[in-house]
Amino acid sequence: MSQLGNLITVQSDKDDHFTGTIAQDAEERENFVLPQALGSANFKRSRSRLKSLHIASVQNLAWEIDFYGRDSFGTEADLDKMSFIARWGFQAADGLRIGGTGPYLYYIDGLDIPYEDADETGELHVSLVNRSVTAKLAGATGEVVVAFVFDPLAAS
Repeated sequence: MSQLGNLITVQSDKDDHFTGTIAQDAEERENFVLPQALGSANFKRSRSRLKSLHIASVQNLAWEIDFYGRDSFGTEADLDKMSFIARWGFQAADGLRIGGTGPYLYYIDGLDIPYEDADETGELHVSLVNRSVTAKLAGATGEVVVAFVFDPLAAS
């Protein structure tokens, strides 16, 4: 976690998050502990707005990030209690490399996605979905880091 003025970055760790194999159209789910700066008065009910998103990936794949308000990840049987919030997708062609080497980099800014941790766990609930025919590999050959940039002051 880092703070950029009023923006706060929550970032995955390549050794701890999204480390498994992900087949086409499959997902890996993660819950990231949110810093207190993104919380409301009781902290647990974190509310903010996602402003940008970036991914660094060893593989050039079509990535999708899905956001949920609960750690049930949209598996609620009652659609009135559905926790899906939003998604953002990158095509493989969106990934770029500097000098033809290193990780593939994906970036989007100008987002304004309201995020609220509805189950009051103090976490960001996301899934990384692989939309490519090629599977994401496990371990070092499939490393990926996702960074989420939030504006806590834009919380509604």
